[in-house]
Amino acid sequence: QIWRETIYIPIMSQFHLDVASVLTDLGVEHDIEMKTRDELFSLDVALTGESQVCIQVDGPRHFSTNTRVPLGMTVVRDRLLTLKGWRVIAVPYHHWYAHHETVGRTTLRQQKWLREVLRGEG
Repeated sequence: QIWRETIYIPIMSQFHLDVASVLTDLGVEHDIEMKTRDELFSLDVALTGESQVCIQVDGPRHFSTNTRVPLGMTVVRDRLLTLKGWRVIAVPYHHWYAHHETVGRTTLRQQKWLREVLRGEG
């Protein structure tokens, strides 16, 4: 019960909103902070449609400080979602910001990168 209550507190950073904005610019229909059917997970972004595809916007708290290796909680989240039938697309902050020049504004480079990631090319 406590687990379910914690996922009802959505935390949306500017990074999260920027990713959603790029998806809108690309014409990709999506929902933000959608709960899974069993209400055990809150998906940062869920693409609408027949397939279960979600985008997890992973900020610095999801990674080891020195190595940028995903932390155990992030790895387990992605594995559990995959076991539940979701295709999980991770958007790590360091990849996102490597594709744009100024913080707070999305760029064509970010659009191109996200389009490639969605196609499985990135």
